[in-house]
Amino acid sequence: MSEKIILLSISKYPYRSEFGFPKEQKFFDILRKFLWKLGFEEEDINISGHGRPWSEGEPISDKEDNIKKYINKIYNFNNKNYSVDIIYFDKEIYLIINSKQNKQKIISKALDEFIDWRHTK
Repeated sequence: MSEKIILLSISKYPYRSEFGFPKEQKFFDILRKFLWKLGFEEEDINISGHGRPWSEGEPISDKEDNIKKYINKIYNFNNKNYSVDIIYFDKEIYLIINSKQNKQKIISKALDEFIDWRHTK
């Protein structure tokens, strides 16, 4: 079973979805798994290495950076269907997903298993 995170905010448009999350360490793992569900390549070291320290051009897969160090940072990942921006603020993280077609159902279904719906208001 996947770890869950609270959803703080959501905005949806036909070709854009925006989600707000609390800044919690488990976000790194949730993000990687969510991107893979959207069809991003598991072999992409930029995704598998996101939130991890790097050594000699490779991510160290059994360690993670402290998420508190990620302040006012923006990361972007692209594939043929999506452009995903992750924006780290002091206490929150925003995930912005743009697509060329309306992919709301696919995005919602992929994200659903990672949301702690019992504690999301």
